[in-house]
Amino acid sequence: MRREIAAVKATLKKMNGSLSGAELITTPLGPLYAAANGRGIFLLKFVDESAAGSLPVQKGSKLIGGLRHELDRYFKGKLLKFATPVKFETGTDFQKKVWKSLGKIPFGKTFTYQQIAQTVGTPEGFRAVGMANGANPVAILVPCHRVINASGHLGGYSGGISRKLKLLEIEGHKVSPKGQLL
Repeated sequence: MRREIAAVKATLKKMNGSLSGAELITTPLGPLYAAANGRGIFLLKFVDESAAGSLPVQKGSKLIGGLRHELDRYFKGKLLKFATPVKFETGTDFQKKVWKSLGKIPFGKTFTYQQIAQTVGTPEGFRAVGMANGANPVAILVPCHRVINASGHLGGYSGGISRKLKLLEIEGHKVSPKGQLL
């Protein structure tokens, strides 16, 4: 999780003052750090509680207020699709293409890394898709947790595999003790 804090700080530095809000959001899976500019949420990451105090906070963003409400409904199983706008302010063109593709995966569905690779026009690029997936700056809203291995195993998740499992369970999936979707 310390790596996530470093990634959050690096992203904020790249934004160079265009921040309209930044807050910690308490969730059943631990704190999420959200940052927004005038165009949308550009950062939503799970962070370690002990290090979260080192992150800047700028309250009063209507976008983050709306996001907080939507996340509350999502974690209660009452929200299937987020309306909060997302704006990719960092990343390569390829990463942004992958992230946009992830945003099209519906609630309760999963795609494999290979399926995403085909969607973005690089059928053999499932490893590159995995790397882009892992670099996703906007957890949950850009549902990288819905991407699994072709074998049905969960694969990785930058927020931790236990969180990926819980997010998939919220969305109605069952997972075997060996970490495979049932």
